[in-house]
Amino acid sequence: MAQTKFVLAKALRRGLRPVVVFNKVDRPSARLGEVENEVFDLFCQLDADDEQLDFAMCYASAKHGWASLVPPEGDEEIARLQEEGSLAPLMSLLAARVPPPSLLATSHDDDAPEAPFQMLVTTIDRDQFVGRLVQGRVAAGGGRVGGP
Repeated sequence: MAQTKFVLAKALRRGLRPVVVFNKVDRPSARLGEVENEVFDLFCQLDADDEQLDFAMCYASAKHGWASLVPPEGDEEIARLQEEGSLAPLMSLLAARVPPPSLLATSHDDDAPEAPFQMLVTTIDRDQFVGRLVQGRVAAGGGRVGGP
């Protein structure tokens, strides 16, 4: 949890409002209520303000490819979520809570012309099913499905 504490402290100092994703909630050993309390205590320990303490939460199983905005109750709901296999709730939450880059004009600014897409690539990987994967930080502009 040392890395989590370090990254969270940096985010809180920058005034960001983190989104907390609880992964592996489908495991029988998941201690969801206990971990939620630990995360809240960590936010308090790092002097998060009231707005930051109202952090968004998402519950997921990355291995099985699903996410939910409410904690799953029981094996039947976990099986249903696994069958649906949708990360859409997580993506919607991120789109709603994470502001667009502010370095240059973005497509979300009504008064500014759209800036070209710029991203600082931090990791390049390859997946046998998906192909090339690139991770990084968007500096300007915005991505679109089927875009360049």
